[in-house]
Order: sequence, then structure tokens, then C-alpha cells
Amino acid sequence: MDRAQFEEQRDAILEKSVAGLEQIKNNLDILNRNLEVINSIGLQFHSPAQLWDSFHKAIGPSEEEPKNNEENKESSVTESSMS
Repeated sequence: MDRAQFEEQRDAILEKSVAGLEQIKNNLDILNRNLEVINSIGLQFHSPAQLWDSFHKAIGPSEEEPKNNEENKESSVTESSMS
């Protein structure tokens, strides 16, 4: 293989590499834009989520009440089975 053929093949490989890297760069730019859009959409749900959370806390029973109810049921079942 002479020097001219080597340089031609090297240039062809470098052109393919540059084209591949450009494609990767373009795809990463697209991915970055899509992630920014997804993040902005997710941030829009933050306020409604807080509202529903406060609504749930205001309407729903506290965490202690179900435990107390379960304990009361268990103790009443135990007491009635002993009688």
C-alpha cells in the first residue's frame, strides 16, 4: 500500500468519524431539549400535587386513628373470645 492510498483511506475514516460525532452531538441536543420539556411539565404538577396533598390530609383520617381503631378491634375480639 503506498502513501497516497493510506492517506485516502485515513481521510475517509476521519470523515466517517466526524459525521458520526456530529450525529451524536445532534442526538444529544435533541435529548437535552426533550429532557428540559419533561422537566418543565413535571414542575407544572408540583402545585396541584401540594394542593391535593393538603386536601387529603385535611379530609382523611390521621395516621394514628387507623392504628387505634385496629388495636381497639383486636382488644375487643380478644376480650369477647375470653368471655
